[in-house]
Amino acid sequence: MKDESIFWDNTAKKYAAKPVPSEENYQEKLKSTQELFSPEMKVLEIGCGTGTTSLIHAPYVKQIIATDFSKEMVAIAKEKAVAQEITNVEFRQESVQEMSFQNEEFDVIMAHSILHLVEDRKTVLEKIYRSLKPGGHFITNTGCIGGALKIFKPLWYIGFSLGKLPYIGFFSKTEFENEVKNCGFKIERNWSPTKVDLFLISKK
Repeated sequence: MKDESIFWDNTAKKYAAKPVPSEENYQEKLKSTQELFSPEMKVLEIGCGTGTTSLIHAPYVKQIIATDFSKEMVAIAKEKAVAQEITNVEFRQESVQEMSFQNEEFDVIMAHSILHLVEDRKTVLEKIYRSLKPGGHFITNTGCIGGALKIFKPLWYIGFSLGKLPYIGFFSKTEFENEVKNCGFKIERNWSPTKVDLFLISKK
């Protein structure tokens, strides 16, 4: 698999400056997540980007480890943490494929806008399941474009082949939901804020 971190390194500053598509939907996701938190919890966010979500959640838990495989994204996230004087979020440069945390280490694991960019989702979902404590929650917002936007797959493939676009998985909401269930999770909330986005809260 080619190293796609260069693509995200080059877009990090633009990504950091870009507002969320829907502030109302974003706030609902934050609220639903924070309802599960307690002060003693240890949380993991994979694919944290420039760290906005982890830093917002930081006051509600004991510790957050946030990872992204783009060094530029992580650098911006660290700058934000310093500026906001937040000390209980640790940002690390690490890909989701390299994730190697201990079994049953985390109370909550978040993976937002990342799993559609992962070629081997099954392996990543299995790692997430193992890294959660019994009764822990897996929370994800995932772009499921295999339905509404499947017609664009040939155009994406050209861009991907030329190295202009990252890998994108084309799968439906139902397919992704079944993948999560097949790993052993029980889905507690299934919300589709847009035609392609699927927000899931699942319990181990």
